[in-house]
Amino acid sequence: MAILGIDTWYFPSTFTFTPLNFVRTNLSSISLFYGGMPWHYYLTQACPILLTTCIPFFFHGVILNFRSSNTRRDVTSVELTTLMRLIIWTTTVYSLAGHKEWRFLHPLLPAMHLFCTKSLLYLTRKQKPNLTCIPRRSLALILLQIPAMIYVAFFHGRAQIAVMHYLRSIPPANLTNVGFLMPCHSTPWQAYLHRADLAETDSMWALGCEPPLG
Repeated sequence: MAILGIDTWYFPSTFTFTPLNFVRTNLSSISLFYGGMPWHYYLTQACPILLTTCIPFFFHGVILNFRSSNTRRDVTSVELTTLMRLIIWTTTVYSLAGHKEWRFLHPLLPAMHLFCTKSLLYLTRKQKPNLTCIPRRSLALILLQIPAMIYVAFFHGRAQIAVMHYLRSIPPANLTNVGFLMPCHSTPWQAYLHRADLAETDSMWALGCEPPLG
């Protein structure tokens, strides 16, 4: 009711409920303006991107929690079951939309890591009951993602940052107009450049990507 009241106060011409408008817009054909993906995208592409080499631990943790929830109802298994339902519900709803992106599931990553942790704890206690260190094979699988993390953080997206760093190094008197012929949101924009004068005079522009709502 609070959301309905605030949104309607902001748009006084009609009753406005933003979450409902979000669902109606993103489950319509308008979302296909940004490209369409198959229904299984989040299962076959998004989850592997998010979890990388931890994905086998995630599914193993889900199986372990499912077994423990059938045998004993402790606090941990109940809480993890609730999180599992949240993951399934969110993934299912997002899968109904034509346009999908792996970043839509990014808020679920901490919950997914809890299942990975459950798996690692089980494997550690099973193989080395008196120790707390992760088994070597499991640790090696986790560490395999470090080279990919280094590449993505320092090399893959370096050009977008480098060009903004170069523009910021130019004296304001010599930089009076900036245009980006690139897909929208490709650069950090003013969050990195900090040139309010360019924004006020509309001297900084880029290709738009607004959906055809009208």
